[in-house]
Amino acid sequence: MKDYGQVGAFALWDELSPEDRELLVRGTSSQERLSSLDLSRIDRIIRRSLGSQGFTSPTAEPVLEFSMSKVEGRSPEDKERWWKKGLKTISEGKLAVVLLTGGQGTWLGALILKGVSTVFDSQGARYLEVVVAGNGEVRLCLNQFM
Repeated sequence: MKDYGQVGAFALWDELSPEDRELLVRGTSSQERLSSLDLSRIDRIIRRSLGSQGFTSPTAEPVLEFSMSKVEGRSPEDKERWWKKGLKTISEGKLAVVLLTGGQGTWLGALILKGVSTVFDSQGARYLEVVVAGNGEVRLCLNQFM
């Protein structure tokens, strides 16, 4: 899996029981066996498909830890400074939000019926709340691509 950038599939390996590990690797039938996947062939198919469309191999990389910080444990002054900097960044049109969804409503605790409102709707409403919090000083351009 390491050769194909898929080590994340085993991120929780140590937390699995021996039975669950066996089930993951061997499955209950030949169609379910992780060990039966021809990863080399799958990799070739993906690379050919991407190459035929002019795409190069994906180069997404995780954000480096030293370039991130968490709000938890920060002083109220730091939080206020970050909030103001965030509003300023939004008002300058320098912030982008990428929202990827897929069946998150239930586990996020949505109380509405499925399909009534999308995650895009609720997140869009939250973004607008941030604009209102900026006392109208924030310029907003919402482009949605689905």
